[in-house]
Amino acid sequence: MYTIVFQLGFKCNLQCKYCRERPLLNDSTKVAVDKYESFCRAIRLGIPKNKMEQFAKTAHFMFAGGEPMMAPPSYFESLLQAEAEAFSPFPIQNHSLQTNLTLLNKGWVEFLKSERHRLYLGVSYDVVGDDRVFRNGRLSNDKVRRNIDTLREHEIPFGVNCVIDSKSLERMQDAIDIFEKEGLDFLTRPPGIEPRYELRMEAQRKGCLYGEEAIQGRGDHPQAA
Repeated sequence: MYTIVFQLGFKCNLQCKYCRERPLLNDSTKVAVDKYESFCRAIRLGIPKNKMEQFAKTAHFMFAGGEPMMAPPSYFESLLQAEAEAFSPFPIQNHSLQTNLTLLNKGWVEFLKSERHRLYLGVSYDVVGDDRVFRNGRLSNDKVRRNIDTLREHEIPFGVNCVIDSKSLERMQDAIDIFEKEGLDFLTRPPGIEPRYELRMEAQRKGCLYGEEAIQGRGDHPQAA
């Protein structure tokens, strides 16, 4: 299995205190659809023809930011269409989108419902600490919690991750207890470090790359903005 991460841009509506990209959070530049298609075609050229079908079934393409949901769903529809054309007749079957989930709206809900068979959400949800904040300094947790309820209501597949830093390390067990109580699949990671330690991860659908191979470093990257 392979995980390929596409950082589509840097713009974000939060200003997390540990974010290593804070100087770039106002940059509204994002990857153009034709550039994404060219990159997909370049990937395909590197895969032997007799391996292409298996690659399409097992590869995991992750969209990250910044905050990807600052772009409209139509942008992602265009990305997925361009990708399908690049890999035709073997479309990539597993995708994820890493989000802080504060911008979920009706349009995004409808898009995610229509793509739930191939698009999995990774939600950044720090249930301990006070680092994940809006630009005005207000904590984002309440908004994320309400939007998680919306995902569940519409049966949109997702998992969560939680950043643990030196200030919140002593509360790691509290975070685990909260996730267990809320029935959430999760992993934790230090800021800026790829996740390599599985605390609890039960894939919600067959084919999602959120297990041993993703976390132990064979094609891994943060599952989760």
